[in-house]
Amino acid sequence: MQPEGVIIEAIVRYTKIKMKDWKESNINLIKESIALFTTISTSCEKLNKRAVYVMMPFLSDKLGDVKLLNSINELLLSLSETVTPKYVALQLLKYGSQAKAPNIIKETCNILSRLTDEFGFTCMPVKEMIDFAIVSVNNSNP
Repeated sequence: MQPEGVIIEAIVRYTKIKMKDWKESNINLIKESIALFTTISTSCEKLNKRAVYVMMPFLSDKLGDVKLLNSINELLLSLSETVTPKYVALQLLKYGSQAKAPNIIKETCNILSRLTDEFGFTCMPVKEMIDFAIVSVNNSNP
């Protein structure tokens, strides 16, 4: 494993601890954490999947917040370019299917659509996306 990847993963884990296991409600801290992750993903090509795995519950949970949506979209697109789009999509599907808020489910669908437009169907988990679409349509919230 590259030393850069270990350091980046440690930074993400440290941020998670400081953000009280992603339960911090201060909007400024949340925005700065997203900005930190965006800077890391755009400037480091050694970002590993374990670091992305640590930050995905946070990003998926904040998808429903309108104030953070654009920065999260940019970050997820950047993460898809750094690690594979299939991995990011699978993580979104995992946490999006557990979400109860209809806005999070809607934005997960929008981001998956954008990733498909950017990278094509060959780079995306099509079967899992179809299963998620079925679950989304059958959601009890309109």
